Amino acid sequence: MFILRISAMTLAIRLMVAGVSAQPVSLEFRMPDEIPAGRETEVELIVNKGNLEGFARFQQTFPAGIMVVPVESAYADFAYDAGKLNLIWLKLPSDPVVRVVYRLKPDPKVKGTFNLGGKFSYLIENNRNDLEIENRTVRILPAPGSDPSELVDIADYTPAAGQKTVTGSPEATAPAPQDSYEINAYRQKPFPDASGKGYVVQVLLEKGSWNRSGILEEDILNQFEARPLETLGARFTFESGRARFVWLRMPADPYLVVSYELVPRVAGQNPAPSIQGKFSLVEGNDARQVMVSQRSFELNSTSQRDLAAVAAGLRLDTGSAESRPVVRETGETVRETDRPVQKTPAPAGIVFRVQVGAYSRPVNVNTFFKSMNLQDDVQMDRHAGLYKYTVGNFSSYREARAARDRIARSSLVDEPFVCAFRDGRRIPVDEALRLTNQEWFK
Repeated sequence: MFILRISAMTLAIRLMVAGVSAQPVSLEFRMPDEIPAGRETEVELIVNKGNLEGFARFQQTFPAGIMVVPVESAYADFAYDAGKLNLIWLKLPSDPVVRVVYRLKPDPKVKGTFNLGGKFSYLIENNRNDLEIENRTVRILPAPGSDPSELVDIADYTPAAGQKTVTGSPEATAPAPQDSYEINAYRQKPFPDASGKGYVVQVLLEKGSWNRSGILEEDILNQFEARPLETLGARFTFESGRARFVWLRMPADPYLVVSYELVPRVAGQNPAPSIQGKFSLVEGNDARQVMVSQRSFELNSTSQRDLAAVAAGLRLDTGSAESRPVVRETGETVRETDRPVQKTPAPAGIVFRVQVGAYSRPVNVNTFFKSMNLQDDVQMDRHAGLYKYTVGNFSSYREARAARDRIARSSLVDEPFVCAFRDGRRIPVDEALRLTNQEWFK
């Protein structure tokens, strides 16, 4: 039996936050300073957040040869790919203490040491705040019985072809392709419950083969309390007039029906409910979101065949411009009013922009970047096989750098940087500076 002798490494950083949270926010990361090759070692991230809520993200970078496996994600989207760990909360849980657990597993043939830090980012009064974990050295102990001549230093390790990554919930290993799916959400017009004192709300979700994280949020605009009826394994919460269904791993069926009841807060008062909702699917830095469309339709059966027929009929029913679903060739569904609009053609000549994201699939710019507190108009271009998103059209490099610094301070955009375009096509920044007789500066 292999016995691992370790000394506990506990890292804690505290930041006093004014305004939204009157309590100090602290980040604590617990792990041993030595981990065995070929074996899983459990680590723990604790965020003492008080009443902090909203979008947040935790990031870590690992060398090749380290696999990261989720255990408890605290309702965050968990993604690990190419050595990058991302935990993303569209909205932090209400609990004052958030605990995340995952395991590190070095390849059996690696040895040596690596540095490990981390960063937790969140917003307070539209200002970005970062809590950094100080880099510490972690040693990898060779696997028992391993041949020293076959061991490779972790710094020189090259992953084997087809090495798998982990995304989503603790049950996920190598995720199935998620490219072919539609996302729609339809709320049946609320109807009176059996007592006649409240209402029943049913929502039909269409999510195709998606089997990872999902969130349904319903804002109840009248004086009601919401109570769960059918959650299909989601965690249900109701706070400040918002009902939330949160799945770490969504059920396999492509069509889902969840329901809740509305009970008047004041006895004898039973106003017609007014509800606004959205349905989100999250993968790493990529978020897909649609508004919930309220329609008059019947849900007499929950069989997949019958639900598919109902959804097909709702898609054909064009309804109003605000609720008509639009399906792009990429499989992303947005509302007509959410479509990104290119207000002007790409400017002629040389301009500088600030890149704020690059993803393998397109995102809805009207929801994804606003959730990161980025209010600038976002443009998209295809480059090197990716959908790249930029803001601004600056003739001055200095102005572009100032915009980059502002975005880094005030949003959750990760590492924005200046890029250059000539007649709508990307060119190197140094070439743009040379052609416009400008100088680079730090």
